[in-house]
Amino acid sequence: MLRLIPIILLFFAGPVFAYSPAAKVVEVVSVKKGKIQQKIRLFGTVKSNQEFTQHAESTGILVSALPAGSVVRKGTVIAKLDNPEMQETYKLAVTAEKMANSQHQRLQKLKNRQVTSQKTLEVALAELIAAQQKMLAAKIDFRKTQFVTPFDGIVGVFKAREGMFIKVDQEIVTVYNPNDLIVEFGVPEAYLAKISRGQEVCVQEKHYTLSEVQPIVDPETHMALAFVHLGRADCVIGSIVDVDVAVQTYDDSLYVPHDAVFIEDLKPHVYVVKDNKAHLRGVQVGIQDKGKVQILKGVQPGEVIVACATTRLWDQAEIQVHKESK
Repeated sequence: MLRLIPIILLFFAGPVFAYSPAAKVVEVVSVKKGKIQQKIRLFGTVKSNQEFTQHAESTGILVSALPAGSVVRKGTVIAKLDNPEMQETYKLAVTAEKMANSQHQRLQKLKNRQVTSQKTLEVALAELIAAQQKMLAAKIDFRKTQFVTPFDGIVGVFKAREGMFIKVDQEIVTVYNPNDLIVEFGVPEAYLAKISRGQEVCVQEKHYTLSEVQPIVDPETHMALAFVHLGRADCVIGSIVDVDVAVQTYDDSLYVPHDAVFIEDLKPHVYVVKDNKAHLRGVQVGIQDKGKVQILKGVQPGEVIVACATTRLWDQAEIQVHKESK
């Protein structure tokens, strides 16, 4: 029985082979050279570049207010103040001017026929001028009871309701031009020297030009105001939007995909592909830009690296290239 044990063990053990792991399938990418930027994301407010807030210049009851959101043309009366005394004054001034004008014309005809004197005509002319001045003053006061749009635009939300008594200087409504929009945002003091007027910025992933940067920092917020002119854009006035601003630009720098870089022993590394093996190599990184990492040292342009480094790779690991990422 004991003689059979070695034979049985040999039977179940079978032949012995050395372990050889299968090659890892990876995607690769070439180290490229080109433009890379460091950007900061700020938050801006969409405003109308052309807006006008109407304030009451007279007292009265608010009437005939157009609904908020109404599209209006330049010169449209969007609301009125009911002020009977002012309306009556203007009405009487118009009547007096017509009477004075009629009297002056009648005396002018009589003077032509030598029926009246020059002095009488001059008195009538002086009365006409005085009546015209009073009518003009009454007309100016009457127009203060009307709120007229100075440009084509959209009526905002009224700050007072119809039927309310309005006081002088009370805010009534703001008219906006929706076809001329801007974004106003603050730039942190630390980045103010790194941006300039005319550089490219992104608002909601669309490219624009930085219109203005004020070289003055608010002592409380430590921010400087900046503006981007959007023109006609698909934005809502008053909404908050993302503003991406480049604070550092390298026009001819090496870069690799963000996923290709990983930390090993507290230092950044990549896997360089050579002879169907993944070679661990340390690199020195710089700025990052939308999935790209600047490489300052460690690789050369055109070298092929693993596009997405994972923990299943190791130095000198056998690899099989699945495809090259663009």
